[in-house]
Amino acid sequence: MKNFLILIMFIFIVRTSLGQSKPIDYELAIGFVPSFISASELIITAKGDSGFLNIRIYKNYKTKETSIECKTTIPSSGLMALTNFLKTYKFQIKSSIDTVGCHKEFVHGDSVLVYDINVGSDGIDVKGIFTQNSTMKKFAFWSPENGTKNADLMVVVFNLLDNAFTDQKLINYFERLEQYFPHKLGLKKLSDHPLTYKLFGDISEREEDELNNFLEHLPTHRKIIIDLSNLSGMGTMFYDEFNQYCANNRNIYWLNPSSRCLIVLSKIGIPNRQIISKKGP
Repeated sequence: MKNFLILIMFIFIVRTSLGQSKPIDYELAIGFVPSFISASELIITAKGDSGFLNIRIYKNYKTKETSIECKTTIPSSGLMALTNFLKTYKFQIKSSIDTVGCHKEFVHGDSVLVYDINVGSDGIDVKGIFTQNSTMKKFAFWSPENGTKNADLMVVVFNLLDNAFTDQKLINYFERLEQYFPHKLGLKKLSDHPLTYKLFGDISEREEDELNNFLEHLPTHRKIIIDLSNLSGMGTMFYDEFNQYCANNRNIYWLNPSSRCLIVLSKIGIPNRQIISKKGP
């Protein structure tokens, strides 16, 4: 009898624990309005044991004309990092300077308070709405600084996007969008056989140490391919370093550089035999 009671208590505790770990339902909508590339909107929905992601890239942001739209489903475990982050995130309307004012607009017959964000001319405006249990929380910011909670939120979001979508056009867009936030060197390992990496975005003085560390640790006895298909450019300060490295490593090849990157490779002095594909913008 005693053992039977212990078993009943054990089952009750397990069921209670499972009930407490039930996935949390919510929706997070984020609008991205960068200065020099297309605007987009991401909607993340957590419902039951699944997560749903919907990304729209706009051809015309004002008219909401869409150029690309893609949806995907992931298990709720894939949203765990975001879900945990949102538990402590403070939803605020702010920018790197300040909110400059507000005004009312009527949306579907309801009066909505709209905040005006003081922004610059070279950066990104981010606005979002978090909805859970019929409660709505709004947030907005302009080009967050490194180490802030807004920058940390973007790290979590981009990690989620990288794992959820495989379409190459979307990946290229996410890589360009990521450059508007505090970031490290745009670098990904794509394959071990052959050893293939991808450099993307802009390479500036702040990524110099990371770039040098990457180049210095590449093996010289293996064929190495570096995909430049989404590299926007690099500072001229790197030209001599690239030239010297390539002169010492004849097993490195540059894949799919854009027309702009071809000009850069020519100025650096990379021989044509090390450019295995030439691709337009």
